[in-house]
Amino acid sequence: MVYSASLLRITIPLLVLAFLEISCTKDDIVYSSDGLSMFKVENPVIHDFMNDFVYDSNDYTYTHIRDYCNISTSYNKQHPFPAYVFVDNDYLSNDDVVKMVVKTYLNDVMVRVDEFDGFVSEMPIYNLIPSQEYSYTVDYMDRQNLTHRLSEGNFSTTGQFRQLLIEGVRNCRDIGGYPVGNNKRIKYGKIYRTGELYGVNKQGLVYGDITEPGINEILNNLKVKTELDIGDFPETSPISDYVELYGGGEYAMKAYDNAYQSGSSALAARVNLVIRKVVEGKLLFFHCSAGCDRTGTLAFTLEALLGVCESDLSKDYEISSFAGLGIRPRNEYWYNPDVYGGYPAMVNYIKQNFDGTTLNDKVETAMISFGVSEKDIDAFRDEMLEDLVL
Repeated sequence: MVYSASLLRITIPLLVLAFLEISCTKDDIVYSSDGLSMFKVENPVIHDFMNDFVYDSNDYTYTHIRDYCNISTSYNKQHPFPAYVFVDNDYLSNDDVVKMVVKTYLNDVMVRVDEFDGFVSEMPIYNLIPSQEYSYTVDYMDRQNLTHRLSEGNFSTTGQFRQLLIEGVRNCRDIGGYPVGNNKRIKYGKIYRTGELYGVNKQGLVYGDITEPGINEILNNLKVKTELDIGDFPETSPISDYVELYGGGEYAMKAYDNAYQSGSSALAARVNLVIRKVVEGKLLFFHCSAGCDRTGTLAFTLEALLGVCESDLSKDYEISSFAGLGIRPRNEYWYNPDVYGGYPAMVNYIKQNFDGTTLNDKVETAMISFGVSEKDIDAFRDEMLEDLVL
């Protein structure tokens, strides 16, 4: 199928993956305040994991991630919850309606379009930015291909951490939303991280199998312009015709402490590429295979440069544990010197080998020594940070 980044719209009856089940109801996530519907777009386990505790930055002998992974839920913990748009219209049915279209606006700018086959009274809208007020319109197309306005209104979202649902892809999230001090936070919608869009490893494990709705989500709703593949899959990206692609194994990098040792030049090159695309205003996502280790290392580095605190850096790494590809505890060494030593080995190596007062300072020192300029780091921060509104 040929896709147009400007015209592609996939009709989605429900976003459901065979290996990534979704189960939640509107009763779980919606409440009202002053007559305005509000939706918790963070799923409860993620919300609690991010807010229940603060890790001790001087003690990497413990973790809490297993406690949260072991919580039994009816929903997939790697996914966000949706907002819902409701339509109560007794005189319409599937016999009257071919398609329903929900357009969602933020600050009067249309940010996404969702289409549903037939008449649907409760329409889930995924991947919204937390703590924003949205407006929407609902139209339907009849069997004469005429379009009619059904309703319009407003709703709000709550939360901070932005997970993403991209059908057929694991471990998808926005790096935005983290507070970074000085009453600043990382902007949403600038950089995304995911697992592989399409790929199978040597053992036959499917890392990614993106669907047509998933492609539509990346191109038209998330409006991605650049894909950076830091894994070693040789396959051509399913969206290579519509984005700037840096991949095919040529942009692979190492993970954890090896990324900061023998892989330092590759790490710096990837950081420089991300900074350049951000400064150019091109929305970007990066991934490896699972979106956990190499992707986690690059995300750690970018977030550390932006000022994310050490406890949140650990949590951001550990959240990949919800992707169904193994638990990634902050305290676990991998003891494989030919590959990498794990997250605590990386943190220890940075703390022991680079100058600075905080881990953030030491990551910046490392990047400058590897070839990322201080000027470019400052430009990156200028583009990525915004005032934190309390």
